[in-house]
Amino acid sequence: MENSFMSPSHTRVPARRAIDRFVEAWDAVVVESPDRQNAAVLVLLTAEGATVATHSLLYSLRARLVADNTELAPHALIEPGRAYHEGPLTMLYEDITEDLARTMPAGTGRLTFPSYWLLRDIVAGEEPAESGLGRARAVRRAVYAEHLRRTGRGRLREQLREQASGWAQPVKFLVELWMDWLAEPWYGYRIGHRMLRARNRNWYATWARQLRGTPVRDFFASVQDLAPGGRDADSEVVEQVLLRALLSDLDNALRHRVLSPWRRRRVTRFVLFVEDAGPVDRRPPDAPPGGPEGAHLRRFLAEYLVAAEELRSRSTLVVGCVQREFVAELEVAAQADFEAAAGELRSRMRSRSGPVALAVPVRPEAEVTEWSAGDHRKITPRFFRWGPVAGLTLRCVTVAAVGAALIGGGYFTGALPFTGRCPSGQFGNPYGAGCLGLSDGTGPQRFEGMPEEFDRLFGKIAENNGAVEKNSKGRDAAVVRTVVYFSPMTAGSATDPELGGSLPELRGVALAQHDININEAKNSNKVVQLKVLLANTGPGFKGAERVAEEIVARAEKEDIVGVIGFGQSQPGTYDAMKVFDEASIPMIGTSATADDMQDQSNQYYQLAPTNDREARIMNAFLQKESIILSENGKMSRAKNAIVMSDPKDKYSSNLAKDFTTAFGKSNITSIEYTPSHEGKSLTDQANQVCKKLTDDPETAVVWASRARELKAFLDEYRDTNCDGRVTVLGGDDVTNSLLGDNKSIIANNIGLSLYHVTLALPKLTHTNKASEFVNKYNAYYSTETDNDEMLQDSHSALGWDAMAALSHAIGKSYSDSGDKNFGKSTVAKSLDGDFRGAEVQGVTGIIDFSGESRVPTNKPMYVLHDTEPNSPGTDGKSKYAPVEVLKCGYFGTGTQNLSWWGPGFKYRCPVDSD
Repeated sequence: MENSFMSPSHTRVPARRAIDRFVEAWDAVVVESPDRQNAAVLVLLTAEGATVATHSLLYSLRARLVADNTELAPHALIEPGRAYHEGPLTMLYEDITEDLARTMPAGTGRLTFPSYWLLRDIVAGEEPAESGLGRARAVRRAVYAEHLRRTGRGRLREQLREQASGWAQPVKFLVELWMDWLAEPWYGYRIGHRMLRARNRNWYATWARQLRGTPVRDFFASVQDLAPGGRDADSEVVEQVLLRALLSDLDNALRHRVLSPWRRRRVTRFVLFVEDAGPVDRRPPDAPPGGPEGAHLRRFLAEYLVAAEELRSRSTLVVGCVQREFVAELEVAAQADFEAAAGELRSRMRSRSGPVALAVPVRPEAEVTEWSAGDHRKITPRFFRWGPVAGLTLRCVTVAAVGAALIGGGYFTGALPFTGRCPSGQFGNPYGAGCLGLSDGTGPQRFEGMPEEFDRLFGKIAENNGAVEKNSKGRDAAVVRTVVYFSPMTAGSATDPELGGSLPELRGVALAQHDININEAKNSNKVVQLKVLLANTGPGFKGAERVAEEIVARAEKEDIVGVIGFGQSQPGTYDAMKVFDEASIPMIGTSATADDMQDQSNQYYQLAPTNDREARIMNAFLQKESIILSENGKMSRAKNAIVMSDPKDKYSSNLAKDFTTAFGKSNITSIEYTPSHEGKSLTDQANQVCKKLTDDPETAVVWASRARELKAFLDEYRDTNCDGRVTVLGGDDVTNSLLGDNKSIIANNIGLSLYHVTLALPKLTHTNKASEFVNKYNAYYSTETDNDEMLQDSHSALGWDAMAALSHAIGKSYSDSGDKNFGKSTVAKSLDGDFRGAEVQGVTGIIDFSGESRVPTNKPMYVLHDTEPNSPGTDGKSKYAPVEVLKCGYFGTGTQNLSWWGPGFKYRCPVDSD
């Protein structure tokens, strides 16, 4: 699709210079170092009708990867003349693997494709004669035989059989024993572990589960369905699995190994050139093989985007020549010209969160055809002074010295370095580095890849759990139950928006656990003390379902009576909630607000208000408050709104819909953007917003998208003709972009006036419970440097309230039943019946689950105006300086429960009965 709007700052430049800039941007993608790669890239060269220009440019780009018959980057050329639609399904992928292996630069080692060849041998092998379990064993036997043939390891047996001397007899016996009885099962075990459980390689388990809807327990029992004659042996499924195997192998090929100088010298992406994918294939899905030339390659390009997103693949760059209608079919952002494409490619590589794809119109043809790689310098990958052998020797010496120092230091400090394997109860993160699963907070159980700030909190949790263990022994032993905190805990930094506020929330949880257990220890009845089990779901709750299954498996042994957290309305969150629902484990949500969270389970209770209430609060604020600075220096109300949302994100699309209903559809311009799918780019968003604000200055941007995209959008918006001037009203997720280094978005965007909703503001909430929380928080975290910032974030109070609510239900269950064997079912009953009226006062307001939605009615909400750091704010000293501009809700018995807001309290607060 052609951009209907060109950036005001975009000016046309001579075609040859524009091509130069595009190629420079393309070169930067090719030579991006593996440690910085985090997204696959697709560049489509488009033209109307038959043209030599796209092919000329493609071959010029390919020529940049070779200098004086020396390969500079591994690449493969895919040509439609190979008649892939008529040949075997594996032909395309065999051509790719052969080309990539042949074009590996010198000194980078031999490129292998273990996952691809494994799956290739299965889908292209003979049809097994057996059925059931026998079929799975037959597939394993055939694959193992092919593995021996390809690697040459079966020749040892033949060589020993030819030996007649006596010394060979014992060796021959052991080899025969191994080969006949042990080798094949051991091979099957290793393959199953690698494909289903090994970190960074277990993509098959996720893919097969999505395909069939059930978990994969046995690799060969699952994969036998892909063998000829199997239920999944159709061409579409086979191509899916082969492409994913190929991408997985290429990603692993760029992962450095400590003692491999060959891996270290792999410093570029793998580049795939698709010469001509032709027009869109509009055949019915049940049409026989064959058809228009290039149909197979078009399916390859379409599936590449899907597979790259699912695997979070990052090592490949695909360049294809296609017709323009295929670009529209694939929903790839089309650029105006080479200059725009160069800027877009650079921008998308900075702000990527999924596969980066764009289409480049190749015109005018004359300049493109005349442009030649021979007239320009080749790509310049990183230069290595040492050869592989010298590099290996140097690295061995270095590793030995460092290892000795670490082991010696670990011996005296009692801490040894991480072994590289996930501890018991954890598994490798399929979506990035580190481990997911469960931890009790102790050193050996802490998650690999966890930010340092979490490490200190885990120490407090471990200390609290240790005190509970001590109190659970002896004559006056306390009754102990376990609460699970369920949230992401591994990311690039502790304040990464992907974590959804987990760090401040866990601070509230740890403080509440400490306070509850201290009070229970003083109680003469010693009611119930709480242990906390930490569950790392991975960024965006992508690993939540598998972690939930582990929790259910340990529920009885650990005396688990409830789960708290669920801070984001993500697909993985919903899947996990269904697992807990089937196991009848009660749940308390903290900051997730999507309207349909409660629909997932009757065992789920929510502290945060719904998106419906949040949208009505935002609408009330926008309708009444003057927040737009006009040219004459006066403030005015926003008459119109630009609503930015992600249609594929539950929270975002739901909040956008609710706000549109409240504000009025006629006054709204909707801009949809999906970070992980190729729709409108952030550059497009920035340009459209600038154009709209230029035409109608009395307009505010309503940010219903996730926090992680806000910074990227503002970075793009600064480069428009609007000079960064914009008024933004954000949903509650925006708070995740204002922690740690992220809050620099305010200082870095001079023209930004940022307002956002927050779910709690303890220091400005004048209730006894809020004051108690603030005092205890400051005392417990007195050594932390970011105390005030984390305290002001709503997640800390929500974490405290979640623990307090569940503790109340646990205590009531025990006292009402008088049975030390009470469990999750009695706690669930208490949550359903004991939270009515004003019985339970929380920091964030009254905790009342008596309504049908199991969400407190008229829950307090705030709108904050964020100012530059160190400006006068809540107390004149805070580094994080929000100014409260709206406060509404039921704060508690005997307090000021606000039904009105604004200057002189002249505006009516939305109430849940409206």
